[in-house]
Amino acid sequence: NKTVSIDYDYYNNLANKFRANYGVSTTSNLIVKLKVKEKSIDDKLNLNKKSEMSITIPLSEREIDIDYQDVNNNEQIISDGGIIINNYYYIALGIILLIISIIFMIKLFILLVKNINRKPKYDKYIRKILREYDRLIVNTTTAPNTEDKKIVEVNSFEELLDVRDNLKLPIKYYVVTEHQKCNFYITHDEEIYLLTISSYEINKSGK
Repeated sequence: NKTVSIDYDYYNNLANKFRANYGVSTTSNLIVKLKVKEKSIDDKLNLNKKSEMSITIPLSEREIDIDYQDVNNNEQIISDGGIIINNYYYIALGIILLIISIIFMIKLFILLVKNINRKPKYDKYIRKILREYDRLIVNTTTAPNTEDKKIVEVNSFEELLDVRDNLKLPIKYYVVTEHQKCNFYITHDEEIYLLTISSYEINKSGK
């Protein structure tokens, strides 16, 4: 923040006077150097940092081209440096919490991988039925119309297969809730033979 005034004419006259007195052809420059030395406010840290910046101003020239050298930090020397820890309790607590966090993250990652690879029992059960009896089942987006119909609830898919064999009618498959609940049913005159399968029942029965 300090302003420095340089009397260019003074130094230029010195160069001209030298040239006139000795009658020689010379090249004269005024070199201005800024030297900075830093000290640390911490007595425990011995900081010896020196920086230097130089500006070269040509003398006795019609055109002035100023050349400067940027700050040089190569002479920075720090000795007797160190980290001072005053409270080891918080350091130990932080390390313990870090280890616990890493273990928790590993377990969470393993659990997520297992859940991604593991298909719910409901989906496995329904896919097995659709795969084995594909030729007998018709997928539909229409829920069974129970108005003015007699609902005959069927307890298992095998019983519904017996009904199909007797009536020679297709089994319709309707998804009530994705991955949660579906209906297999056969419509015959005023009767609906209905089998409802839910994930709750599958998990409860352990199929």
